[in-house]
Amino acid sequence: MGKFFNAFEKYEKERIINSAQPKLRQSDCVALLQYDRKTGKLDLFDREIIKDIDTPQRLLDNNLISPNGQLTSKGFIYCQTRQRQ
Repeated sequence: MGKFFNAFEKYEKERIINSAQPKLRQSDCVALLQYDRKTGKLDLFDREIIKDIDTPQRLLDNNLISPNGQLTSKGFIYCQTRQRQ
């Protein structure tokens, strides 16, 4: 009974966390694809790239970038799939 309860509790926490993530907008996707290919970073202070002030927070909340603008592995995979489309 204890293992089942622990697994169920973990599932509930993950479900709550995932439901709290804001949905990405098209402008977020466009900004993310403009990361520097050499450094793997997104310039969070360039107003040409980041047009919406909330874009960096949504990218952080969806685990696509780290706080310093470095793309995460999930961010790289996301960009690769978007570039193929």
